Amino acid sequence: MRVLITGAFGRLGQTCIVEALRQGYEVNAFDIFSKANQQVAMKFIRAHAIDERYVHIYWGDIRRIEDIQAALKGVDAVIHYAAVLPPVTDDAPALAEDINVNGTINVISAVQSTDRKIAILYPSSLTVFGNKQQLPPPRHLGESTQASDNYTDHKLKCERALVASGLPFVIFRVGVSVGTELQGVDPKTLSVMLGVKPDNRLEYVHPNDVAKAMVNAVNNEQANGEIFLIGGGKDCQIYQRDLINATLGAAGLIFSDSELGNNDYYTDWLDTEKSQAVLQYQTVSFSAFRLQMHRKLRLIRPLVAILAPLIKRVLKYKLAAYAR
Repeated sequence: MRVLITGAFGRLGQTCIVEALRQGYEVNAFDIFSKANQQVAMKFIRAHAIDERYVHIYWGDIRRIEDIQAALKGVDAVIHYAAVLPPVTDDAPALAEDINVNGTINVISAVQSTDRKIAILYPSSLTVFGNKQQLPPPRHLGESTQASDNYTDHKLKCERALVASGLPFVIFRVGVSVGTELQGVDPKTLSVMLGVKPDNRLEYVHPNDVAKAMVNAVNNEQANGEIFLIGGGKDCQIYQRDLINATLGAAGLIFSDSELGNNDYYTDWLDTEKSQAVLQYQTVSFSAFRLQMHRKLRLIRPLVAILAPLIKRVLKYKLAAYAR
């Protein structure tokens, strides 16, 4: 079997390629062409010693249906990662909607134009529930959803388009998923994260487990037509302070509760009993992720810890503009 992965050379896309190959699938890897993406693709293929007979690269734009149609060659399922995230969804709303919503509609239309039964697997987000920190956890599938910002509006529009498409589909409302590669965190996102109250609930899920859930759904009759909540399980039901100090703390920047903000955020704990029963994907605990971060940043941690008071003052000054 062959799987098309859009947004293939983003971090989650790369993780999904590795998992799909591990499970014996061929992969059509689709992403927009740029020199940077080309370099990422070649570096990724070399780093994982990938046999290029099993990964077929298609360069194209998700906004052009003909590019997607070309990438559907031999495909049995589409894992549709291609999207832009906050803060782009707020800073460039028209562009973001064109990529996120119209791009998804293009994927649906491209699949509908074939004579094959191709399933579309779509990563939505737990944030479509809106801020429900005032309610007892966890969040359940039957609960109401709401568009709190452009990002969640896009996710809900894409969910509705898939349900109405008549195609085989699986929707994954994914929890907070970060790996050990944190270089791409932008100042605005960092400002938001440090502004959230320390006891705000969130459910962590490792990127490897997200990829496993999605690939495990490709040829799974029980998954067809379902919406799943994807989180790490009870061992990953944590608070904002835990995530901040597992990531920035691993680099030597430990934040006390008084140094974090007072804002609620639209994350929460999830009822993942059904998704785990069907997809069998929960393998990495939050403690294991925290240890991964601790090991990865061990060389810089002593120096950063010494400079932490100065770094925090600089961060506070520089991030103040993004909090407005």
